[in-house]
Amino acid sequence: MAYCTVDDIQAWNCDGCDQSFSPPTVFQTTDSEALVSYVTDNGEDTIIAVFEGTDPTDWSDWVTDLTTDFVDSNMCSGCRVHEGFHNAYKSERDNVDTAVSAARARLPSATVVVVGHSLGAAIGQLYSVHLYNDLSITPVVYTFGNPRVGNQAFSSYYNSIIPNSYRTNNNRDIVPHLPPNAFGFVHSGTLVFCTDDTNCSVKPGAENDGGLFHTSVSDHGHYLGIDYFNFGSTGDMSGCTPS
Repeated sequence: MAYCTVDDIQAWNCDGCDQSFSPPTVFQTTDSEALVSYVTDNGEDTIIAVFEGTDPTDWSDWVTDLTTDFVDSNMCSGCRVHEGFHNAYKSERDNVDTAVSAARARLPSATVVVVGHSLGAAIGQLYSVHLYNDLSITPVVYTFGNPRVGNQAFSSYYNSIIPNSYRTNNNRDIVPHLPPNAFGFVHSGTLVFCTDDTNCSVKPGAENDGGLFHTSVSDHGHYLGIDYFNFGSTGDMSGCTPS
């Protein structure tokens, strides 16, 4: 849903929008990425913070241009994280905090769930550490097509504070293999590897799935039966229209 336009998300009547959840509070950054994030809840026991990734029509360029630049982070001792991911996270953090805090005021015992795909997955992992460090919230995290976010110190800290974090990789998706291990980047969270829409397995402790030729941008846009090109801002948008 985060790939739809802000108006479509606020209307919350698109194909796939779960009507048991309240119309979300939606934010869009004003930088060149113009990333969308939103927060919604079911009025009972679940609050969800969702982060959009890079526009599907730009995925090939984004993969090609993905840098290997680290920046020091105060999230933990020795933490270094990807500079671009960190900048994107900072651009969204405060607005999402406001919405999460408002939802928690109404639902103080609710579980906070963080969701993201692609760049949104990286932002989601960084935001999850912030939730733990600064808001005393331990979220449940589900990411899809997650690139590597930080160094070994970040990964070790992340795994120690957020035990329920699952990153799903689709078959030959290239993005989970970037930035490369050779540059010091290490995955965080538990791997869930899917060879197709219904054949997925949990692989605790695995850095990535085995095999060669993980070079597919197409697999990056298809997860669990959902084609993300149907939600892109310049795609066919069929997923954003009312069912």
